[in-house]
Amino acid sequence: MGDTCPIRRGVLQGDPLFPYLFNITLDWALSQVPADVGTRLAGTPLSYIAYADDVALTASTPSGLQASLDVLIQEAAKVGLELGIPKCATLTIRGDGKRKRGRPGAPVSCDLGCGRVESLGHILQSCPKLAPERTARHNHMLQLLVKQLSKRNYTILKEPNIRTTAGMRKPDVVVFDRHQSVVLDVQIVSDNSIRDALVHAHGLKKSYYDVGEIRSWVREKTRLNLVYTTLTINWRGIMATPSYMALKSLGLTKADLRLLTVRSLEGSVATLRSHRDMGGWS
Repeated sequence: MGDTCPIRRGVLQGDPLFPYLFNITLDWALSQVPADVGTRLAGTPLSYIAYADDVALTASTPSGLQASLDVLIQEAAKVGLELGIPKCATLTIRGDGKRKRGRPGAPVSCDLGCGRVESLGHILQSCPKLAPERTARHNHMLQLLVKQLSKRNYTILKEPNIRTTAGMRKPDVVVFDRHQSVVLDVQIVSDNSIRDALVHAHGLKKSYYDVGEIRSWVREKTRLNLVYTTLTINWRGIMATPSYMALKSLGLTKADLRLLTVRSLEGSVATLRSHRDMGGWS
């Protein structure tokens, strides 16, 4: 190595030597960036990421990032490089301990001691310790529905016991007027990602009551042909489309249907509060 000499001219960006000269000078400038302030990736400190003329400096603290930036500007200037300030930007990722509390190995079983994995769906739909709350949620919805239908001059038979070959059936209500009779049952079901899950749940409940003995019983009481429908809502407050259309055909308004949804959500909130109180949440 001889004496150093000042840089007097360079090469154009399209010159074949340009990538080599650029990478050599930039690599040298980056080598001066302090490694101890970088973020850690799989246990290895990472101070910068570079691809061609794009460089990203990383640091675990704002002061560390500023120190890395000062060094890069200073060392790049020594070899004739400077940052394109209008094209530079910062990105901050802040830790959020309150909302990110995942703890590997932490107990996930239900606080009420039923032995199952605790989740919102478990609390609202299946925890055996909260069966009374779920029954109350169902009954409050049924009471509101009966009140709404009564205002439309329907005759309502509540929870009739109908004996069938498959056992006793007890639909929530049989509703009828001079023109039609409807066997209607209320259910709040789990939220399910399967497509048309609400429609499927509605269909299952209809088929449960669509038996010959129930048809005969209703015709004897009302002297009318009958249809079967349900009020099916999931615990997020979403109503099955067939339920919505059937209740609209019975004269319920959009406001009535929204109120039924609100009543179901109120019951779910009450169930969650009971779980909190019984589980000793602070």
